[in-house]
Amino acid sequence: MKYIIASDAAEAWKLALKLVLENGKDFVDYDGRICREVLNMGIEIRNPKDSIAKPIGILSNLGIGAYPLIDEVIETLFRKDNPGVYDYCYGPRIFNYHGVDQIHNYIIPLLKTNPNSRRAVISLWDPTEDSKVDRRNVVSWMVSDFKIRENKLNLTFYGRSIDLFIGWPVNVYQQYILMEKVAREVNVGIGSLTTMISSAHIFLEYGDKINRVLRMR
Repeated sequence: MKYIIASDAAEAWKLALKLVLENGKDFVDYDGRICREVLNMGIEIRNPKDSIAKPIGILSNLGIGAYPLIDEVIETLFRKDNPGVYDYCYGPRIFNYHGVDQIHNYIIPLLKTNPNSRRAVISLWDPTEDSKVDRRNVVSWMVSDFKIRENKLNLTFYGRSIDLFIGWPVNVYQQYILMEKVAREVNVGIGSLTTMISSAHIFLEYGDKINRVLRMR
């Protein structure tokens, strides 16, 4: 297990990218792209509140084509339906999972009733949709676990496979927005935000841009 602890999101992102770039193993993925991977990585952001959008801002300034804007990320996260543009959306899995709103109907009431609960978990993998051998695009974000400790909400989310350069900045921002909403509803502060990733990887076609990010101060 490789575990990174950083004070803010940009620092955590750079440390994770550097780790994979220098220590990852290469393979050719299903689409013929060269992927460099580190298995089982943890990334803990101690103070996400003021820094969580920094990686998205950096990517936008690098000119990554069609990279989503902050407003689009938020809108997509809170939608209860899939507008038909994507193979899947996280919003329906969170707020309309077979008719269940996992945040408003479970997480928030549970934490209000029992702030020390260890059961405040949402699941996004849907076996009826995702457990199909011939389906290529399935959710990467699997589970989010909310825990209140010392009057602060800490969130840990598990990703089965995350592109650290392109995907993680949006994933971690979505997690923070969800975390902020729950913390506000249960009237606690913001704690740490941790990502646990089974396949933490980058695509070597972005190598030049990744090195540009690593050189930034």
